[in-house]
Amino acid sequence: MEKTIIGQRIQELRKAQGLTQTQLAQKIGISMAAVRNYENGLREPNSKAMVALEEYFNVSGAYLRGETNKKRTKTEQEHVQSMIQTSKEELSGFLKRIETAIRAVSDDETAYTDGVLSEFLHTLNMKNTNNRAAALFLFHLSAYISNTFFSVYDSVYNEGLSKEERIEKATNIATEYFNGSLERIKKILLQKTDNIV
Repeated sequence: MEKTIIGQRIQELRKAQGLTQTQLAQKIGISMAAVRNYENGLREPNSKAMVALEEYFNVSGAYLRGETNKKRTKTEQEHVQSMIQTSKEELSGFLKRIETAIRAVSDDETAYTDGVLSEFLHTLNMKNTNNRAAALFLFHLSAYISNTFFSVYDSVYNEGLSKEERIEKATNIATEYFNGSLERIKKILLQKTDNIV
């Protein structure tokens, strides 16, 4: 199987920082399976994943795509603006995909879906910007941990393990990521803001 330029560059950058695929996935908020698929040329990162990779490795999208060999780095402000623009461009389509997916859930799952959406709306309506930022991060983290758990649990690399061993492995990875992320939440809460209510 031929690797893509993007896959090669992601792998090179990851290895240069001494990271495993799992560690990189945790740091940029995607699944380990996604990193593996990018590096093996099975899939290319979507625009949101590209922004996350550019930001984490501090390189340009052109470098990742192999359009240039110059690792043009972005300033922090350029990263933020790029992420905001990407989110705005994808929001409408994303909401439509959510609506379609919600229609497909079973009656038993509807209560959980309603609960998730209600909690998300409550989080968005928080007045204190630091609390809201920390709560949104925690909300994202909870969903990511859930997806990571099942990605690890269902991974082809774990096929030789018993069900209990797969659960234990998935639990350990999810717990490690959660514990590490609590430090980031503390930093967000300690930032100064003018919007405290």
